[in-house]
Amino acid sequence: MNDENTSDIDAYVRLRTVLDGLEIGSLQYCLDDTHPEKRTQRTEELIEILTPIVEEIQARITGGVCGPGQYNCGGVCVPYKCPPGGTKAAKLAS
Repeated sequence: MNDENTSDIDAYVRLRTVLDGLEIGSLQYCLDDTHPEKRTQRTEELIEILTPIVEEIQARITGGVCGPGQYNCGGVCVPYKCPPGGTKAAKLAS
């Protein structure tokens, strides 16, 4: 394996690690509270924080439209059809 491939793999592993931490931390933050209202509030907070990041990344990739094999789920491109409630959740930050 050459240095360029090793560098690509290292960068991917680091990004994947950061994304995994974001996912688990976000879920823990939202679900750890025992009060449903607080969980909803925390979920809305994170959607508000994360949606602009997702939109910025998508804009850099495709100019803000979903690419082939992706679905627009309330302004967020995902590789699956938007689940019930998914559109509403993504639009909370709008």
